[in-house]
Amino acid sequence: MRSLYALLLGLGGWFVGVLIVLTALPTVPLQDEVLALLSIGIPIALGTHWAATRGEGSRKSTIARFAAAVVGALVGAWLGFNVTSAAFGLLAPLLTIAGATVGANLILLALDIARDRSARDLAVAISRPGLTTAEA
Repeated sequence: MRSLYALLLGLGGWFVGVLIVLTALPTVPLQDEVLALLSIGIPIALGTHWAATRGEGSRKSTIARFAAAVVGALVGAWLGFNVTSAAFGLLAPLLTIAGATVGANLILLALDIARDRSARDLAVAISRPGLTTAEA
């Protein structure tokens, strides 16, 4: 889910963004960077976050994971968009989708690894009460 539907979410978000821009702001070009970042990055961040949520954890940690997914997707989308020059035109949205997918997944995987590592260290500390976590 975290990677497969990202293409559909990214393309769908970009198409919706293009429709909004064409009707409300006709002077904005279709290759606009802000249009691509927001219309592609936000849907991919939402989809990746929803696919990665297990329904556990506090509300505070869920909001933090969502914010991290948004930041990761927007940074990845920005990097993906700026890979090509303006000469390639409509290749930029595809690379923006790839960048946003990688960015959101990378940050969520890093958070999962950090959470699992801290849980493992806590379990070791509880099982050996005489040791500190640095010694375990």
